[in-house]
Amino acid sequence: MTDEDRKAPLVLVCHQRAGSTALHSALKHGGGVDSYGEVFHPNGDKTKCNFYKYLEDGGSDGLFPIKSTDLAQDMSARYLEFCIASSEKRYCLLDIKYDCWHIIQGPWLNRYLPPLLLRSLNDFDAKYLHLIRKNLFLQYFSGVYANQVKRWHYRDSDDETEASIVIDLKGCKREMDGIAANIELFEKYLPKSKTLTFFYEDLFDSDGSISKLISEELQSFLGQQWNSLPISTLKKTPISAHSVVENVGEVLDFFADTEYHQMVSGALQKPSA
Repeated sequence: MTDEDRKAPLVLVCHQRAGSTALHSALKHGGGVDSYGEVFHPNGDKTKCNFYKYLEDGGSDGLFPIKSTDLAQDMSARYLEFCIASSEKRYCLLDIKYDCWHIIQGPWLNRYLPPLLLRSLNDFDAKYLHLIRKNLFLQYFSGVYANQVKRWHYRDSDDETEASIVIDLKGCKREMDGIAANIELFEKYLPKSKTLTFFYEDLFDSDGSISKLISEELQSFLGQQWNSLPISTLKKTPISAHSVVENVGEVLDFFADTEYHQMVSGALQKPSA
């Protein structure tokens, strides 16, 4: 088996509400990629390679809960071998959010070192897609809106859901600080030669297809050729923050002298008629 044929994990790394579901939907339809979704989501799609489904089916083999670093290394290796073996494609796509990397870690955690799972993935010659959202306020807002209306994804025929949101000012800033810190942390952790970084705002064209520039970068990075641009079956949340945020003036005042001022003012600008 040549390096070009060898199967490997493809890991989508990001915070929630960064467009990851739309991206792995598009990559799945592009060919050459098996998408397993958010594999560490306890309430997500229980696909074969969802980690909790894996445990339920006996994959832990007595190793869970993990009580030592050696057991954590063994568990992560077994789980990744299972994911790779479950796919017939060149890549198995694992969507791992910033706040899920501790799940296969063991009792000891040094947050200044790369997570054990990341080190195991590197042993399997994994590649990484680091997806970042430029506007952290909209990322926060998208999560609050989705939680309120209990709807996380939209398709072309779906309309917006009415809502009224009061932004928790301090909670919003804590969330944005946390996302920014995780972006910086994973930019250090992820191996540069194996990582492609791009932005949510640049990802898709208006018809739902991956933008031509991103498509070319992905094909080169993955060593694949697509006959047509992969199209996501999902679309961006069809709502403007200005139309549902009740305390717009308070939010603008709170963030006026912070590093998030432009993000917030841009997000809460009244849409042009």
